[in-house]
Amino acid sequence: MSKGGEKQISKTKKIYNVISTMLLLAAFIFLAIMVGIVLYRRSHGGEANIFGYYLYDVVTDSMDPTIKAGEVIIAKKVEDANSLEVGDIITFKSPYGSFNITHRIVDIAYKEDGSVDYFKTKGDSPDAHVDDWRLSPSEAKAKFVRVSPLVTRFVKFASKWYGYVVLVVIPFLFAGVLLIVGYVRDARAAEKEEGSAAEDEIGQGRGLDDSYCICKAEDGKIMRGNENVSRGNENDENG
Repeated sequence: MSKGGEKQISKTKKIYNVISTMLLLAAFIFLAIMVGIVLYRRSHGGEANIFGYYLYDVVTDSMDPTIKAGEVIIAKKVEDANSLEVGDIITFKSPYGSFNITHRIVDIAYKEDGSVDYFKTKGDSPDAHVDDWRLSPSEAKAKFVRVSPLVTRFVKFASKWYGYVVLVVIPFLFAGVLLIVGYVRDARAAEKEEGSAAEDEIGQGRGLDDSYCICKAEDGKIMRGNENVSRGNENDENG
């Protein structure tokens, strides 16, 4: 093969290596983000605040058919409770426990100054009734944005044992294999490059005069003639 062809193949390999590395890195970043979200939510009781947005698990069917049990919703942090309106879906801490509830605002009571006094909420289920509490504006944590099908599927998958194997164990094993393969490949490439350089040096030595010799010894080392020949002559004379 000509040198031009070898250079073209080498260039193609470099492009392929760059593209494959970028795709692999993107996949690992995506997995790291998703796994990080799952772990963060678990350590914070199923609640994750990311740049002002929350991810909540809906565990009951009180909001069915709008939000089904098992789905993960995205909700934005409530900055001003007075901006909330009837019909908004909000997430708040249950007055009867430490868990969160996601229900729709069905009525709002206002104070004389026009600020919100309390909210009345209700689930969307046909069997649901208006909740028996008066929700303080300070208890409204987040306003519903939408259901996240991607995160929902990911969370369900990650909660299974095989999901842990696919998302954690296999990527780490794969990364280890890539590191080993890369190390072996680089070592072989360095050895091949060193051999090519030695062959080139031997070829250049053929154009020198007879008093100078460049050759490869049995152990693979390069021997330069002037120095070794003179030493050889000295040995012969001493002998």
